[in-house]
Amino acid sequence: MADEDSASKEHMTDFYMLMDLVKAGVDDRTLAILHVSYIEKYLGQAVAARLPGLTSRLRESLFDQEGTLGTLGAKNHMAQALGLITPVDHGNISRLSNIRNKFAHNIAITSFEHQDILKLLEKLVYDVRLISGTDEQRKKIVEAWRDSSPRERFHAIALLLNIALHNFINAQHRGECDT
Repeated sequence: MADEDSASKEHMTDFYMLMDLVKAGVDDRTLAILHVSYIEKYLGQAVAARLPGLTSRLRESLFDQEGTLGTLGAKNHMAQALGLITPVDHGNISRLSNIRNKFAHNIAITSFEHQDILKLLEKLVYDVRLISGTDEQRKKIVEAWRDSSPRERFHAIALLLNIALHNFINAQHRGECDT
């Protein structure tokens, strides 16, 4: 129980640190790298929580950078296979990962307004299942999201995924999810 409490507190601290950095108004590159790095971290934790026979040695072997689940792509595929995320989430995570990689590996890309980034942003999907309200209200929210700036569109999808994964992990720590 003490280990679970410690892990839960560490996770909460980590999540709030991400939110503080985002609120601080970081540049586009930093925003993309931070959001997707946390999605990768939380996705790995969510997948690990669904592997009942996972020992610390096996965890290290699977989730190490060179391990079977060492990449965001592998974690993303496994999360969908385990039913932790939807096909829409899977597609969005792949696109967000591609955006992060564009920023990380091309120094000339400094903004969500860059043509390479805009092409990827156009493929993001705002999953209406995440929106409460009437069909008309949902339609207006999605339209507002589509009309928002490229940075705001990226941030909205990344934030929704981070929150969903954060909530799943917290539920795991509280024993509210079946494994």
